[in-house]
Amino acid sequence: MTAAAVLVAAALDAAVREPPLAVHPVRITGRYLAAAQRWLRPDPPARAIVSGGVAWSIGAASAAALGLAVERWAGNR
Repeated sequence: MTAAAVLVAAALDAAVREPPLAVHPVRITGRYLAAAQRWLRPDPPARAIVSGGVAWSIGAASAAALGLAVERWAGNR
């Protein structure tokens, strides 16, 4: 990462700040993955790997779709 990128990132962080904890993306992701883990079975290992991958993919696709929706909404304002 270049020095300019670090400066831009620091300036954005200072201006925008972190979102509230209740809606922080990392916390939401953690809650989703914890819920998915409770529903997935660990045996057999191959099934656990596939179902874990599917759960992760659903989470990633949902996050991407939400990001696109917000971007489109912001662009229409």
